[in-house]
Amino acid sequence: MNALKHKPLLAFIAACIVIMLFPQHVRELLYLHIENFKHGEYWRFFTAHLTHYSWVHCLSNIIGLLLLIGIFSNTQQKIHWLLAAIIICIAISSSLILFSIKLD
Repeated sequence: MNALKHKPLLAFIAACIVIMLFPQHVRELLYLHIENFKHGEYWRFFTAHLTHYSWVHCLSNIIGLLLLIGIFSNTQQKIHWLLAAIIICIAISSSLILFSIKLD
């Protein structure tokens, strides 16, 4: 995998790691707390995808992303990866907002 070819992915991974280094009370501002979202904190719709509850959660997601890139990097263009990421983020956040009773 050519690292320079995947700058957006590396930037996303770096952002996830940096956010994990923030204190818990700062990370809480980025989580998708549904009640806060309903009261106008719309950034949570997207920032929730940069936050993780634990280092194990964060690292397992990063490893999963790296595996997907390693397997499919030669078959898809960058725009396809970007569109897929946006669609996945929208689908996950929308589903959590619509179908979760409580997300803590």
